[in-house]
Amino acid sequence: MKRRIALIGCGYLGEIIAEAMEKGLLPGYEMAAAMSRRRESAEALCRRAGGAAAEGLAELLGAKPDFVIETASVETVREYCVPILEAGISFIPLSIGAFADRALYERARSAAERSGAKLYIPHGAVGGFDVLRTAALMAEAEGRTLRAGISTRKGPASLRNTPVYRPELETEEQLAFSGSCKEAIALLPAKVNVAVAQSLATVGPERASARITAVPGFVGDEHTITAELPGIRVVSQVYSENAAIAGWSIVSLLRDLHSPVSFF
Repeated sequence: MKRRIALIGCGYLGEIIAEAMEKGLLPGYEMAAAMSRRRESAEALCRRAGGAAAEGLAELLGAKPDFVIETASVETVREYCVPILEAGISFIPLSIGAFADRALYERARSAAERSGAKLYIPHGAVGGFDVLRTAALMAEAEGRTLRAGISTRKGPASLRNTPVYRPELETEEQLAFSGSCKEAIALLPAKVNVAVAQSLATVGPERASARITAVPGFVGDEHTITAELPGIRVVSQVYSENAAIAGWSIVSLLRDLHSPVSFF
């Protein structure tokens, strides 16, 4: 029997899920429903991938999905995460920045524990969560301090209309932001989901550091994640020209959940 998935967000990243369904890359799944701010977007996606367009969360959950995937926004995660998990349905969000709010993260975790559902944190535009989690476990077991953070290089255009933007970023490579991951998501809620994701895998948004460097003419994002404790140093670097790898990370996760062999 195929597992059923529902999708919240039918834009660029949601279309990647539809593409994977269309190409037969998710043979163990079927689309149950999709929801978007624009109903016509959900209807168009369902014509490609199957399922029905839903008007709201109740209708989406009424389609009886096993997993709900979010590719919409931080606000969507804040609004729907806990009710989905309380309904006993596993949740796969891409807008991980919502969980910089520790209270929300704990409510989601508790809801999953009570209902038996799972909250899956995909690697998105980065990776290496397996070794980051292992380093964090070693630090805890040995009573050592783990230092963790992320450094991102991106073009200044992507920072326009944000609190960290200033005109001189357009002409000279400069540090645009330095602080904690929690501070980063407060200033840049749509820009640093990967920073919060790696912090949840290591020392938490309050303790994990984040740096953003604006590089004139730079296209895409380059993320370098580090985690260090005595005797161990982890470095993971990923460059992506666009956000496609984040959408495909969900496809990869779904395939892994269905496969008889899992890589960790």
